[in-house]
Amino acid sequence: MYYLLMSRKIVLFWGFLGVFVLVLWLGSCTTAEPAPPGLVEEPETELPKDPEAPRADDPELEEDPAEDAVEYPVEDEEIPDEDIYIKTEDFVISTEMYETTFNEVEQFIAELNEIIADRDFQQWKSHLTEDYLHVHSDPAVLRERSESPVLRRNNIELRDIEDYFTWVVVPSRANARLDDLDFIGTDQVEAIMRVRDQGVILYQLKRVNDRWKIDVF
Repeated sequence: MYYLLMSRKIVLFWGFLGVFVLVLWLGSCTTAEPAPPGLVEEPETELPKDPEAPRADDPELEEDPAEDAVEYPVEDEEIPDEDIYIKTEDFVISTEMYETTFNEVEQFIAELNEIIADRDFQQWKSHLTEDYLHVHSDPAVLRERSESPVLRRNNIELRDIEDYFTWVVVPSRANARLDDLDFIGTDQVEAIMRVRDQGVILYQLKRVNDRWKIDVF
């Protein structure tokens, strides 16, 4: 019985050993499959250079000297001495400018004369600056004006700027005449009328939006 069992074990051992050797032999004869394409690393290639890309030695990359050029301010053209009518530290008035301004103001005063002669307060008011309106609407200024001998003699009290127009402007400015100009600035003048060889200020005028208006300085 003992020998029978031993013989069976020996047979099984050699049987398993034979199968194992056969499997190894078959495995060595098979051909290895290539790796999937997705797992193969692609070799790195250098990208072609853009032919239009600027190069470091490209002359067009050099700084434009025109960009660094310094612009110097152009000085105002000087008026020849013979053409200067008046010159101060703040402004210069040429003879041509004086004549042009004189003609403009003369026409402006002629227009005012008609408005005043017609006693048209609203039209006269449209020829005033805001400063003039403010000053001559001030009750304190109106009271002071009411103290003039002519108004006191006639018992006239100025209550508003329309009263000022009626009782002060109309009697004194209806026949105004321009004889000379006194420049306070390039856009500010005093219109002068000569009475008995004395200069009397008719109006203080200011140019506002290319239009002359009665102002107070």
